[in-house]
Amino acid sequence: MKIGIGAASGVALLTLVVSAGEYEICNQVVRRGGVEGRPYWNGHAIMFMYPPAFDFKSVKGAVDYRFEVMDDVHVKHVFTAKEPTADLVSVWTNLPTGYVTVNVYGEDAAGRTLGLSGTRTFWKKATFKAGSYPKAKYGYDECAKMIYGYQFRSDDYQYTFRTGKLAQSFDTRYPAKMMSGLINGMVNYAELCPEKREDALKLARAAAKALIDLSEGPHAKYPYFAPTYNPVKYPANQEWPNRRRCMTIYPVFAAQAYLRLYEAVKETEYLELARHIADTFLAFQGEDGTWPLMINFDAGPIGKNRMIPIEAVEFFEHLFRVTGDQRYRVAGDRAFGYIEKNLIATWNWEGQFEDTPPTEHYRNLTKHPACSTAIYLLKRHPGDKAKRALARELLRFAEDLFVNWERPYDNGRRVPDQKKFTGYYNHFWKQDKWIMPSVFEQYGCYTPVDASAAKLIRTYLAFYRVEGNPLDLAKARALGDVATRCTSPDGLEATWWTEDELRFGVWPNCMLATASALHELASVK
Repeated sequence: MKIGIGAASGVALLTLVVSAGEYEICNQVVRRGGVEGRPYWNGHAIMFMYPPAFDFKSVKGAVDYRFEVMDDVHVKHVFTAKEPTADLVSVWTNLPTGYVTVNVYGEDAAGRTLGLSGTRTFWKKATFKAGSYPKAKYGYDECAKMIYGYQFRSDDYQYTFRTGKLAQSFDTRYPAKMMSGLINGMVNYAELCPEKREDALKLARAAAKALIDLSEGPHAKYPYFAPTYNPVKYPANQEWPNRRRCMTIYPVFAAQAYLRLYEAVKETEYLELARHIADTFLAFQGEDGTWPLMINFDAGPIGKNRMIPIEAVEFFEHLFRVTGDQRYRVAGDRAFGYIEKNLIATWNWEGQFEDTPPTEHYRNLTKHPACSTAIYLLKRHPGDKAKRALARELLRFAEDLFVNWERPYDNGRRVPDQKKFTGYYNHFWKQDKWIMPSVFEQYGCYTPVDASAAKLIRTYLAFYRVEGNPLDLAKARALGDVATRCTSPDGLEATWWTEDELRFGVWPNCMLATASALHELASVK
């Protein structure tokens, strides 16, 4: 297997042949802060696969900075740099997997210590080891069919199948998210299992009806927008009052699902509904190209956070291809301009989830919008080398913070002062039970989640299709194999990849995303 390693921080370009049992070498900095005005985005990160550089401060009178890097077996690695923000490339490959503590001291011309510039403790992650992971339990398409079948048979969705209404349960707390996932899943199920096509599409139509019935009317402030929150499950007196709030990424999900349903059944009502939602977005697209992240259906925008609009970009491009209406491509390109100017420039890949309040910069990063942006760049501009390089850096960012090829924090050791770094306690648990390899969701849910692995599978496959690097395919398969092992014989795919919670707190949309990724993986030979 050939692996290309790009040049960074003085590391020459080289090609290695990696066979089973050999580790990938990850010795280049991801999105180096301090270069060309780039911010340091990793201030709240607690683990790294690639060598970091930190925003340590200058010490008055210092002419050099002594870096003392203590590894997990208590070996100290020392080097000197002219700046306190130097990266750790020169010692990175000598550091074993485990805890690393970095202390940087300013020194005068005589080598005397003038003061501490900065300190940081983190976990250095294991890199990919070819051929070392357990194999699949089921074939990829076989497993996808099992998951789709489980969802189709579930009590909640059979209620929707019979009535065209939303069941009041855990699965339907977030109507736009869950019903959109169900529509997409059943369209996929119909394609994958022709013998199930009629019933699968009947459930997709019923899910669409249930969502349409809950959505805003044609004369509302935000016409045809689907609700983020189920008003029955989220009463108005809740501490975070969600009853009439909407996170604007979710009407995009609904519109994209309607568009896919239209393509499957050729019933124009779904195309028209997708266009109505698109036109609502066009009507209040900001001058910056995007939209407020949170709105109240009656009062308008809430807060200052803006939507990361990559899903809207993909939807507008899809709608343009279906309709030929140039307005949608223009809107999508304007939205991508926001991503270029703000997200790619700042690297603030904020976790925007319906159950997570908006956060300040870098406090709650995730890989989802970064990976979606990489996939979009590869699909839209496959021959553009600069955009491919940017997409690869986005993937490395995801690997750096969220992909885990081996279980970290072994032997009862805990994350270093997690509250200080991330601001969260409650979603980092059962480290000794994590199933590996896996992918974490966001800082605020720093634990293995199936849909996060699904996103990385899709991202690796997007690169494999464009570049043909077998390493990308090997990584996708390693994660896909875990997904099959986390699927029960009845088709339930675990949301939380922990050994004792394989049937706990299952999120249907995550299951369906995993099934879709497995089917995509099966198509690559």
